[in-house]
Amino acid sequence: MPPPKHIHPRQILAPVLLGLLTSATATSLSFTIPSSVPSNASGILDPAPVGVSFEFFAFPEYFQGVPATNVCLENLKDAAGGTSPPIRIGGTTHSLATPVSYSVSSPSDAPTSLTFGPSFMELAGDYDGSVTIGLNRRLNNITNTIEAAHVAVSKIQKLYAIELGNEPNFYTSSDPIANSSAWTPAADAASQVSWQKSVGTALDKTAIIQAGVFFGSDEWNIAELAPKEGDSAPYVKSFCDHYYPQSASTANLPQLMNHSAIVQGVVGFAADVSAADSKNVPFVFGETNSGTINPKLLLVKFQTNGYSLLKATGGGGGISPTYGAALWILDYVMQAVILGAKVTRTQASCPVKDLPRHSNSFSTKARLATTPANSVPPGQYCWWGRYDMGAPYYGAYTAALTLSGASRLAQLDAGDSPYAVYTVYNEAGKPIRALLYNSEYYTTGTRDSVSVTLSGIPSSTASARRLTGNAATARVDQGGNITIAGLTFANGTCVIQGSEVVEKYAVDNGMATFNVAASEALLTQFAPFAACLHVCTEGAINIPLSGLARGQDQNRRKGNDIARAALFALNQLTAHSSLCSGNWTTYHTFCWGRPIPGIYFTAMADGGGWSTIESDEGVFTSLIENLGVKGVQFEELVSLDADTIRSLSPVYGVIFLFKWIGGQSRDATAPPDGTYDQNAADNGVFFAGQTIQNACGTQAILSVILNQDTAASTPVPIDIGSELASFKEFTTGFPSDLRGEALSNSEVIRTAHNAFARASPFVDETQRTAADEDADVYHFIAYTPVNGVLYELDGLQPFPISHGPCDVDSFPEKVIEVIQRRIQRYPEGEIRFNLMAVVRDLRIRARETGDTELLEREERKRRAWAWENALRRANFVGFIGEVLKGVVDMKVKDGTYNEWIEAAKKETQRRVESRRGGHGLAGLE
Repeated sequence: MPPPKHIHPRQILAPVLLGLLTSATATSLSFTIPSSVPSNASGILDPAPVGVSFEFFAFPEYFQGVPATNVCLENLKDAAGGTSPPIRIGGTTHSLATPVSYSVSSPSDAPTSLTFGPSFMELAGDYDGSVTIGLNRRLNNITNTIEAAHVAVSKIQKLYAIELGNEPNFYTSSDPIANSSAWTPAADAASQVSWQKSVGTALDKTAIIQAGVFFGSDEWNIAELAPKEGDSAPYVKSFCDHYYPQSASTANLPQLMNHSAIVQGVVGFAADVSAADSKNVPFVFGETNSGTINPKLLLVKFQTNGYSLLKATGGGGGISPTYGAALWILDYVMQAVILGAKVTRTQASCPVKDLPRHSNSFSTKARLATTPANSVPPGQYCWWGRYDMGAPYYGAYTAALTLSGASRLAQLDAGDSPYAVYTVYNEAGKPIRALLYNSEYYTTGTRDSVSVTLSGIPSSTASARRLTGNAATARVDQGGNITIAGLTFANGTCVIQGSEVVEKYAVDNGMATFNVAASEALLTQFAPFAACLHVCTEGAINIPLSGLARGQDQNRRKGNDIARAALFALNQLTAHSSLCSGNWTTYHTFCWGRPIPGIYFTAMADGGGWSTIESDEGVFTSLIENLGVKGVQFEELVSLDADTIRSLSPVYGVIFLFKWIGGQSRDATAPPDGTYDQNAADNGVFFAGQTIQNACGTQAILSVILNQDTAASTPVPIDIGSELASFKEFTTGFPSDLRGEALSNSEVIRTAHNAFARASPFVDETQRTAADEDADVYHFIAYTPVNGVLYELDGLQPFPISHGPCDVDSFPEKVIEVIQRRIQRYPEGEIRFNLMAVVRDLRIRARETGDTELLEREERKRRAWAWENALRRANFVGFIGEVLKGVVDMKVKDGTYNEWIEAAKKETQRRVESRRGGHGLAGLE
């Protein structure tokens, strides 16, 4: 019997090792954690690898009528370290109904023409994360699809990509796109390539299409499509497959959650990942879930006042809403990123699978349909609904926690047993946490466990959060008890509830042992979970810690300056007045119960620990890349003209280095040029006061980078990475001086900064006066357009300085005018200035335009930067010493040592006399 239509033969034949035990046992395993990233690790991870796919027709109701949606997405954002989960809007329906008067009694009567309008795109544009949206190709109406694409580009500010069609595997010769011909992988590839070019050309955009969108990886696959892209390749942003390991007719929960089965299932997409890599674009699992729905169990009714999902009870034969499916999601995400997938978007809304493919017509007159209050009931795929949470959400949340702030992920186990062990590495290549998963199937009775001993732990203690449930078959909507670190998500709201339980483990000589029961996962943390901020205040402060619900932010802009910190506090508020001085008599410690990547405050800044770094484009570019910023570089400007800046477009801002003139001080009432904007921070401008020396260069850099990460400031927002995103989110609402203290105490930022300090093995014993010190003082400031205003951001000033209206297009002229006015305030003849532009990575432009000469030039520049930065870190004293010793030995042996020394003295005296006008230098010995 041939396999079901939606099941790949590989999935049916895959052997499964269930690891069944005949009695309650505690299997013992041992693993050594590599101290650096091993060769089998993943590539560099996306800041938010866990995404969400919303069925096209259900998307509006989820965002307009389901209160839990925004909170659930915000939870995933927090878990990921501050990056919103990417969403995809698409699927079988790929359409939205304008209010019309008809209904259907079975899937075979489903309407064949549905329309949606600009308001649909506007709703998608309101989301603060990246959005992929699906448009129709099956109906072969490219004019209408291009019209919709134009609106998508204009309305969705963080549009990641557009899909042209959904699962073309299932198109037939009777579909309009086939033109009455046989529909084959080759025919689909020709269609996709042609449409990509047409849509991309019409939009005047490259890297805009998510190609493939195949169900599975059989003969319809990326490996087939990618080599045929030809001159359409520049329009491809990413390649995409969908993955459903099971179906209603083959549902098997023990197999679904089994670690070895998950490994074997995901590796089936290896050829498609390699094909995407060959085109230098990401591979994405654009839609995935545990199993496909049986079409006989689904009914959709369209009404004049909207539509309602009447029945959706398939979803892999009842396995999809279970705790076992949550465990599958967790392990599947780990395997997906190791394989090379940048993002996995799991189908989290109640989808409509296996309906006849409808149209996806776009109409400028179509209204956004609303749905009845009961239109999003509990469903097989739902992570959350109007009334109940879905068990799989716990797996997605834990996966986001696991990969928060991660750079690489490595699998330590062999993948052939029920037990999984993963190690997470940060950007410095150091292990920071491990995920342990016991995929043995448990429902009732005695619960077996596995004892895992880890060696090579790089800390003296370890902490852990446990994902557990009362049974693999547990469902939240049926009273199942599922928790992550003792926490649950409230039905109907998704608000985190309960007291967090963080397990503590002693580490002895780098070793610790962890116990993981059947159907459980344990997320261990090597660095401490808690991060602390130490603050002195004038007297006591009143922060109602117990009254602030987790995740609420009502005091972000108002009230106590420390309220933002209090939202995450563990009520660990202690007073140590002896550590404070003057009027600042009360000392407070705020500690966070979970890691905030990049923010590990240890003490109030004292000005130490920050080295001087050079004003160099290679240094600055490498510094921000070490902080996780992507797609940005610095370019030194040798002339003050707007055309030079414009030629580097998009330009995010400029960094200006100048000689500090003694006597300069900040004026609290008015700056020398421009006006203080005391409300800038309330309008979203990132501004930090400078509280320590030597950090002004990095502070100026961040003043540009952290203000150019949204579409409100630039058409091409900067991907600032999870570390800086967490820092920015955490310090939002802080006054500038406290934000400066936070920056000064960030170990991650300071480490990245100091990595580019030039090695200095010698001690300068020159006696220097105060005037000498002042003569060597230089300062960095930033100029950048934010919210339509040109701002000068100088950490020594009390507020951001506004220089009037300015957008991206007018920035080159406006900033040159401001800088020229500043230079004119210096004494005549002063030329000690340096100006660098913060621009989009020029290699990206080269690839988009096919400029091979520019690409090669930029690659050579990067190699030169890497070499120069390596030299900066090197200490050559030993090498020079050995060379001198060798030369001395040689001179002694050939009898010319004394002659050589005398010649050196004479040459030195000649040079000194030359410099001093021939007056000589007495006493040279």
